[in-house]
Amino acid sequence: MAKKVVGLKLGASRLNAACVAVNGSTELVQLAGSPMPSGVIAGGEVREVEALAEALKGFFGKHKLPKRNVRIGLANNRIGVRTIEVSGIEDPKQLANAVRFRAQEALPIPIDEAVLDFQTLGEGVASDGTPTKRVLLVVAYRDLVHNYGEACRLAGLRLLGVDLEAFALLRAQAQEAAALRAFRRHSSWYTKGFRGGAPLRDRLMRVESLAGLEAALADVDRSHPFPPDAMRVPRGKTAGRQKVALPEGYLEDLDDATPPSPLAEVAESGG
Repeated sequence: MAKKVVGLKLGASRLNAACVAVNGSTELVQLAGSPMPSGVIAGGEVREVEALAEALKGFFGKHKLPKRNVRIGLANNRIGVRTIEVSGIEDPKQLANAVRFRAQEALPIPIDEAVLDFQTLGEGVASDGTPTKRVLLVVAYRDLVHNYGEACRLAGLRLLGVDLEAFALLRAQAQEAAALRAFRRHSSWYTKGFRGGAPLRDRLMRVESLAGLEAALADVDRSHPFPPDAMRVPRGKTAGRQKVALPEGYLEDLDDATPPSPLAEVAESGG
């Protein structure tokens, strides 16, 4: 029997869900969406845990979504993302410990206040023959993750995990292209506040595969310290709801997944 997984995207104005059946392959079986009550979520953070629980309970009941195997994908300015290199380790448990140790050096969040996750991007061999792994590391403040988890518990949902949005799509759907489309939408969030962020953002907005993502990150200076101020740089909308204006001709081809160019952010461009 196929296992059903529900992926949730929770924003300030919308609840969206995709239910997939996983049984050797992945099949999308249901999409659902509803308005989010105002003030429950702001800036990617839960402001009213009990109100979110009530909204989730009503949403799952209305759309008859399964309450088990739920994954939430987050995109938030209190989530840090870095690539690191780990050498000489093959055992998965030892790798997890090594990544946790390196995280203390690479990211400005105290480990006891953080939740960590990582994915191996690639493997190689150093000049001396030592095996190496390139790892994508994600860290979030524990209270951020806890509030989403508590809201799901109060709503009667069995939470599989809370992920960076692209991670959640990869694990729930096992579809690389879908995950990277979501990743591209938030590339400006991931790079704002960093040295050389603008050209890196341009490369990230064009990636279409994990190999392409690895190539886009290949020239990143890993010796550059994580800028603490980048954790609090305003991202996205900060002044309430605004009128949405799409670039000219953007809706002519609904199957085109190409993101708007950086010129779409210019007021005169219509975007």
